[in-house]
Amino acid sequence: MILPEAQDVALNIRPQDLKIETYNSGGPGGQHANKTASAVRITHLPTKLVATSQDGRDQRVNRERALFVLKTRLLERLQNEKEKAVGNLRSSMIGTAERSEKVRTYNYPQNRVTDHRTGTS
Repeated sequence: MILPEAQDVALNIRPQDLKIETYNSGGPGGQHANKTASAVRITHLPTKLVATSQDGRDQRVNRERALFVLKTRLLERLQNEKEKAVGNLRSSMIGTAERSEKVRTYNYPQNRVTDHRTGTS
């Protein structure tokens, strides 16, 4: 999955909304990976979004990387919500083209045109 990059987006993420956990990273690395808690998991509490990073050997680098991924996911969620709101607004403006939404009736045998919006014939 490809996410849009959040390049210094002014997302107001309060530090008290983040739950930051550190743990031992898995995979190769031997004793270093087993001894140091360099992997980072950041949870955004209001949205329950989780971002983890255990690629680097340094906890600080992993924290920055996980925070970047979290900001990117939050940005994507905000964009999706905005697109959904615009889509709902747009779909409410467009009619369903049902029979009850007719504008005019043309009755040629009686030489009559009825406009249903104004109620005139």
